[in-house]
Amino acid sequence: MRCYRARCILEESIIRRTRDNEEEYDAFFDEKNQLINEFNEMARTMPNRSCAFISSAVKDQATIGVMMTDIEADVKAYVKNFFSFIKLECVDISFEEITVETFKRMIPNGYHDNFKFDEDLLNDYELDDLFSNYRRSYISENITKPIDKKDALAVAKKYLCSDTFEPELKRIFRKNSVGVTKGIPVHYLVQSDNAHRLADTLVSSLYSNNRLGCARYTVLDLYNLSSRSSDIRELFRVCSGSTIIMNCCGLKCMNSDNCTADETIPDIFFDLINGYKNEIQFIFTFSNDGPSLPDAVEEKLGAITFVKLADDTVENEDAHKYLRKLCREENTSCDKDLLSLCAKDTPYRASELMGMYDTWYSNVLKTKIYPQYSNFKKLYDREEAKEIKGSAYSELQELIGLDSAKSVIEKAITYSKAQKIFADKGMKESRTAMHMVFTGNPGTAKTTVARLFARILKENGVLSKGDLIECGRSDLVGKYVGWTAVQVKNMFKKAKGSVLFIDEAYSLCDDRSGSYGDEAINTIV
Repeated sequence: MRCYRARCILEESIIRRTRDNEEEYDAFFDEKNQLINEFNEMARTMPNRSCAFISSAVKDQATIGVMMTDIEADVKAYVKNFFSFIKLECVDISFEEITVETFKRMIPNGYHDNFKFDEDLLNDYELDDLFSNYRRSYISENITKPIDKKDALAVAKKYLCSDTFEPELKRIFRKNSVGVTKGIPVHYLVQSDNAHRLADTLVSSLYSNNRLGCARYTVLDLYNLSSRSSDIRELFRVCSGSTIIMNCCGLKCMNSDNCTADETIPDIFFDLINGYKNEIQFIFTFSNDGPSLPDAVEEKLGAITFVKLADDTVENEDAHKYLRKLCREENTSCDKDLLSLCAKDTPYRASELMGMYDTWYSNVLKTKIYPQYSNFKKLYDREEAKEIKGSAYSELQELIGLDSAKSVIEKAITYSKAQKIFADKGMKESRTAMHMVFTGNPGTAKTTVARLFARILKENGVLSKGDLIECGRSDLVGKYVGWTAVQVKNMFKKAKGSVLFIDEAYSLCDDRSGSYGDEAINTIV
């Protein structure tokens, strides 16, 4: 379904009320309102239903709202037929696609100019309940704008997603060999820290190349979703012929180690997506720090072909090049302080590098460009050492008991954050041992707490990378002489900037000295 706002120039001015022509004035609008309702009564019985109304009229200019269920219908010809039916001659028409909500808001405007549209005519379109739902927080509508290939590819480079996004953009901008066709060949899974920007560019590119017949797209925020199944079915009917972006950023999973789509996304969505897969373009967006849902969604919708788009990472000189590029775009001078924020041999995504730039430039503004403010402290600086952030810390606090473990972890995080603030202020940083041993009987949540601790370190920025690298005896001890030390060193390299978690470490202790287990322990030390 498409909605339009058409601005029309009429052959003559619409009659205005004066003391001398009140009866003529009233008769004029009675006739026009009756004809408008007759036109819409007739249109609602057609296979491709539609409706139109006059929203405002001043002198020889009129603005009308149009809704058409056939996304391929000629809206200009339809508007001309509308004016011809109500006995007004239209000499020029310009129109723009609008959202469903904007279409609804245009209706009452006509009352100011005595055009009274019968809203009951919309009942057959099953829109009344949905319009109120559009004001809910989980639904938003947008109108995309055309984009050329050069600008679309620039977005891929800006947000460091060239490996997957750039090839797909080239496929989109490649003309097919059989001309205009109906149908949707693929849908999309976008996992990125800038997922909404990539999705916007994706919709613009598809629309610019006639892959979409409708410029309107709807974003469903599944994190805030609270709805009846009938509402969702109405929404999908209204979105037929357009695009729905399923925003999965912020979704939580009950079991973070083994997240499934069933736990986070209601089944009704999968049923509707399968039913509308050839009529609606679906784009799922995911954040990088949320549950691992893209594979789960793809598995749940096995009959649909998905294209996956994800962030690239850069490190070392490539990361420095990206920071220098940001400086050029913002007309600032890159310095060694900015480049030093990148740890060696550590991969970074675009959002992380942009965050580095923002932090650095904020400090440059305050200390170099406007040095008179250098003594003022940010609230973040004053409070950062006291606050431990993130969902992992909350999950740790919810565990029953483990008071001593919670206390040690809290002190370790607070101390590390304080040292980081001291270093940022030019003070001497004191680095203590960061290593921990978790001991206890089986079933006392040692592994659970260790995994939570790794996530807490990542969420609070204590480590440069912050991933959790788990290993056991089989990962560290080699089968032959000389293999063990190499395996241990490789594991340490893999875990650089992250957490190395050695599970069941006691298994490294063999019954005899000089064994492979001893070699592993010596290499670790």
